[in-house]
Amino acid sequence: MEPIDEMMAHNRSWLTAFWHFLFWLLFTLIYSSRILGIETNFRDALLQSVIFMPLVIAATYFTSGILFKKYFFQRKFVGFVILFIISGIGFTLISRWISYEIVLPRFYPQSVSRFQIFNPVQLIANFFSLYFIVAFAVIVILMADWYRNEKAKEGLLKEKVEAELQALKSQIHPHFLFNTLNNLYGLILKKEHDRALATLFKISSMLDYMLHEASAPVVPLRRELEIIEDYIALERIRYGNRIRITLDIGGDLAGKMIPPLLLFPFVENSFKHGASESLQDPWVSISAATDGGRLTMKIENSKEIPPTGRAEKFVGGIGVTNVRKRLDLLYKGSYELNIADGEGRYAVMLNLPLGSNSPGRS
Repeated sequence: MEPIDEMMAHNRSWLTAFWHFLFWLLFTLIYSSRILGIETNFRDALLQSVIFMPLVIAATYFTSGILFKKYFFQRKFVGFVILFIISGIGFTLISRWISYEIVLPRFYPQSVSRFQIFNPVQLIANFFSLYFIVAFAVIVILMADWYRNEKAKEGLLKEKVEAELQALKSQIHPHFLFNTLNNLYGLILKKEHDRALATLFKISSMLDYMLHEASAPVVPLRRELEIIEDYIALERIRYGNRIRITLDIGGDLAGKMIPPLLLFPFVENSFKHGASESLQDPWVSISAATDGGRLTMKIENSKEIPPTGRAEKFVGGIGVTNVRKRLDLLYKGSYELNIADGEGRYAVMLNLPLGSNSPGRS
């Protein structure tokens, strides 16, 4: 364990011990007020509480830490019942002995002669009296442990989700870079230097976004759409007039935030398959519009029709697979993604909530 982790664990242990100490201190005061009603002053009632409290604490931690955690919660019900009966009898007898040897002689000497340690009726009454107190303390401790465990699980889940999101997002960078550098290489081979320089400028701008701005949990929607426009400009340079491209962006973009590179894979995918060399009239149509606090994006592209008798469904590449996972992790059912894979046409419709700070992960 690292020194910082050791220090944090040490601090947590001290904090837990402090809260337990505070709990038992308050519990002792409450127990004293209960004894106070039996014709005794507060000082004597407090002393009696202090005398009995070690037994109550021992019974409480044995019941919560061993009986419940080691047996009941592990579904060892027979062992739980047996140990509960044995420990109940044992703690009750100890309580009776403390009363007879310590409490009665000091505080109620007139009652010593009438006290019978093994009186069955008094034993049962003493058992219920003791375990009524123990039950209350056990419930409080188990609830505190449950709350602490839930908070720890929530923290681990959050760390897991963030790690998965970073892993998925990092896969977009090499995927995009591989495709775009192929485009640049093709232009250089064709000696189309002006288009190659324009392509290089766009690539530089997009990589700057990916390496710096896209490391944030969310980015302005306007900036994300600007990167998509830059990418479309790259594809216009690459294909020229061979492909029909339409882009329509509407709605109020001011103040709207979105996770970075969430829309980009769908756009990239539409060009990957919509601009196939085998298509006679390739086309790509992209529209994005905000309505209140939500974004609707529609992406359509032409698609090669398979030969007659050969059914072929497009399932998407690594980019689309990753963005599906990101959507599930980020929005958990608050988004809508519809993909229509028809004859000669592939369409994606995405609708998701927008925020000013972070996506709705609840």
